[in-house]
Amino acid sequence: MGAEPPGMHISKPTIYARDLSNVEVSTLKQMFEETLGSSEGTRISFTKEKGKAKRGLSRTAQIDFADITQAQKAFALANLRPIPNTSPPQILKLSISPIIPLPNPQGYPRLVKTSLKLTSAELYALIRPFGDLASVHVDNDLGAVVRFWTEDDAKAAEAAISSRRPKVALQAFDPSARAIRQHNRTNWLSKTIVVRYSELKAAAEKQPETNTQCGDPIPDPISPILSDTPTCNNDDPSAPLDKSTGDTKEEASQATIIETLLRNIVSFNEQLAKATENHQIESQSMKEDLKTLERERDELKIARASAQKEFEERTMYQQKEIECLGAQHKSLKEQHTAMESQYTILSKTLEAQCDAVIAEKEELRRQLTQVEHDRDDWRRKFEVLESRCKILELDRPLWNEAKRQKEKEIEESHKAQEAQKVKIEEMERKLRDFMEQEKEREREKMKQQREEAARKASEEEARKKREAEKARQAAWETATVAEFERCRKRDMQYLYRGRVWDNNTALERFNVLVAEFETLKFSENQPLMLANIPWPVLHPISYSSNLSFTFRSENITWEAVEKFFAHVRRTTTIDQYNKAVEKAHRLFHPDRWDSRRLLDTVQDPDLRKSLQSAGNVVAQAMTPIWRSSKDKF
Repeated sequence: MGAEPPGMHISKPTIYARDLSNVEVSTLKQMFEETLGSSEGTRISFTKEKGKAKRGLSRTAQIDFADITQAQKAFALANLRPIPNTSPPQILKLSISPIIPLPNPQGYPRLVKTSLKLTSAELYALIRPFGDLASVHVDNDLGAVVRFWTEDDAKAAEAAISSRRPKVALQAFDPSARAIRQHNRTNWLSKTIVVRYSELKAAAEKQPETNTQCGDPIPDPISPILSDTPTCNNDDPSAPLDKSTGDTKEEASQATIIETLLRNIVSFNEQLAKATENHQIESQSMKEDLKTLERERDELKIARASAQKEFEERTMYQQKEIECLGAQHKSLKEQHTAMESQYTILSKTLEAQCDAVIAEKEELRRQLTQVEHDRDDWRRKFEVLESRCKILELDRPLWNEAKRQKEKEIEESHKAQEAQKVKIEEMERKLRDFMEQEKEREREKMKQQREEAARKASEEEARKKREAEKARQAAWETATVAEFERCRKRDMQYLYRGRVWDNNTALERFNVLVAEFETLKFSENQPLMLANIPWPVLHPISYSSNLSFTFRSENITWEAVEKFFAHVRRTTTIDQYNKAVEKAHRLFHPDRWDSRRLLDTVQDPDLRKSLQSAGNVVAQAMTPIWRSSKDKF
């Protein structure tokens, strides 16, 4: 189905609800949410109006929808519907103007015949693409009823739906019956009365004085003309009648209407009996038609058997024709062989004819010799022609004029040809220039495409590098956490409860880490960090509660290294001291670190820089200590 046809009256996403009193915004929003399925994008604001003929304040609500489609749907589903939770009950009257009401729809109501169980919103979505709807209502008694703004739209939709919606049909609604309740001054009887709509309207037209107080005609049958609460209000035909203020004239008019309706019941029963009789007649006619169809079915069976027999006979005839065509094919093949033999004979005949042509050529040469002998005769003929030319010489002026005219025409023709040639050359030059420009544009386009491809390839390569670097960084962080945990567990032997950190503990840890540092193969899976380097300092280490290493690279100074080896010299033998100095000098030598690529395993640039700086400090401090140990010992 294509787009919905445009609305006849509602051309903006804004409509107005008039004559509202004691109605809150939340109540209207709840009503539109129940009608549309959602109130999202719907804005409602009130304006107050002073009513001269009304008591209290009457307000008009401006309702802004998200689009025109929502506004049209809300109008069709909510107009003239009771507003929930209002006392006294009120009817929602919608319009496109806060002052002027919309005209009544011109189209007759349509009953929707379908086996589907549809809500009002679903029925609107089904019917709206076929025409501009004024109202949609699902009634427990009448069923689904829709009304279009114009009768033309209604007829067009009825035809379109019958062809496009096989399970749905629209039927013109001239209600054969309408249920109302008889009311009196104090109590409304529950007896249901069935009347024809056309007779109800005729009765209302004959008795206009029955509703002079309200001044309104009997409402359309598609809206609730008579409900559990009677209507009598100058501005709102659905407002409840104030029973305490009713007068005798109004009761008389209501009684007159009820009597008219009761008389119509008798007429309707007679029509019902007549319709039943017509139905029986039609049923008998349908039975006869059924018998006729059965006879036609038997005739069709006979015709089918005859057609089957004819088909078999035709098949046999075609098989015979196929055999005949095969015989003709064989005959044509034999003719082809005979024609080939005739071709051989004709070839020999043509060779003989060629020999005859050659002989004829020799004869022509002989005749040419004879022609040369006849030259004198031709000379005489030429002299005769010269004499004739002398005679024609007398007409020379005429010939000269004709010659000049012809030369002039030839000259003009030459000029036109030259101009045409110049024009053609100019067109060829422009064509060459255009082709050059096209080639240049094509080259430029190809260049741009190559540059674009190179740019995309470069961006893709950069993206891959970033992803690889990101993955590498994540792997390094994971490995760093694992290495940190390993170092923490290793150092717990020096930090257990009750043990005090002293210089001997620092020396013991240094010796353990030196042996470990020499054997470990550092990589991105086991990166270098402060906790796994045997720093030659006496500064205590510790691990905080948030699993961070409290020892910092700032604790590694020249003086700290000298103090460490001074303690080693005091507490160990000369040989042990020299070995410790030699190992430290070798471990922290910059070339040693470069050869093992230790700093390449650190992804954090700040950490790598601090480790390099601390290593350089230790290396510089070890040089004089190492030289001193060599000189003294």
